Amino acid sequence: MTKKNVVILGSSGYIGNATLDVISHLADRFTVFGLSVHHNITLLSHQIRKFHPKVVAITDPVQASKFTPIHGVKVLQGTEGLIELATLPEVDIVVVAVSGTNGLYPTLHAIKAGKSIRIANKETLVGYGELIMPLVHQHNVSFLPIDSEHTGLYQLLNHKDSFKRLILTASGGIFHNRPIEADISPADVLKHPRWQMGKLITIYSSLMINKGMEVIAAHYLFGVGFDQIDVVIHPEAIIHAMVEFIDNSIIAQLSIPDMRLAIQYALTYPDRCTAIVKQLDLTKLTGLHFYPPDDKKFPALRIAYEVGTLKRGYPLVYVVSAEEATKAFLANKLRFTDIPRVITTMVESYHPPPTINLDTLQEVEHQIRHRTTNVIEDIIASYRN
Repeated sequence: MTKKNVVILGSSGYIGNATLDVISHLADRFTVFGLSVHHNITLLSHQIRKFHPKVVAITDPVQASKFTPIHGVKVLQGTEGLIELATLPEVDIVVVAVSGTNGLYPTLHAIKAGKSIRIANKETLVGYGELIMPLVHQHNVSFLPIDSEHTGLYQLLNHKDSFKRLILTASGGIFHNRPIEADISPADVLKHPRWQMGKLITIYSSLMINKGMEVIAAHYLFGVGFDQIDVVIHPEAIIHAMVEFIDNSIIAQLSIPDMRLAIQYALTYPDRCTAIVKQLDLTKLTGLHFYPPDDKKFPALRIAYEVGTLKRGYPLVYVVSAEEATKAFLANKLRFTDIPRVITTMVESYHPPPTINLDTLQEVEHQIRHRTTNVIEDIIASYRN
């Protein structure tokens, strides 16, 4: 079997490290051809010595200038370096695990270069999905998500023409069975009961912003209407997705909560390989519970349905305002309960450009970041009045 060359954009993050773990498990199938980090050059050096990539990219220019080249490894810099890394002729699979909308340009260029894309970067897919997915179809590239819920749906949709609705599950985070308090600290919110994730996505999960992004992503990935996508809270996080068919039967995908399984499935699709994760012991399950999401507690989920239906840059407003508000909360500037308030304000005040293309959406992103910052500053100022 010929090994496939894999590039991991964002190798220092949770998904990046988990992907390297999976590749170690499947060393007979995959080779780490390239890695990228933003600023964690210490970890990058360790990864280079362990996995021996041919090329690496460092997007932070300050850290790039400090990096001591390791013999035999080509070093690229900046966004241009990410693009070059993602489009090298030797590369078969590009794992997009960078944060925020930083994955946009390498993703677009990798698609045009005919690479197989495995995307863990929801912000890029959600914010720019109306541009990305037509390009995926135009170039006929393999484009799979690295996400437990969407991976579950991929495994279930063998009879796509006869399904009635897709069901995504959500753990409910720490606020499933407790009230959301304005004065809760970032440290408290970061204690996710089921998943180990980055700070930004953990905050998103606690407010179901992440689930809102998954709903929009499911619309783009599977080409279904928003009236066919439902969300249920499932605290045990054992069932990751379900599909209900027209005869009202439901099939589900179950596994222990471990992102490495979704990563392995995405890398080996359509094949299956020996498990990297523990076997699910059904006899030890104490119960599986399901609850409808509380729209009042989690308004961001409802807003996601609205912006996804509207398109025309609205999903990008959702992504950008959520990111800026969450960063302000993590910096102990904005109250937790004001994160959805910021998103709502930005969505309600947005006016789409007459034409939607890459240039106009980039301008939308720039303007929304600036305006969101101003809105956050106004809210923070109100705390002192």
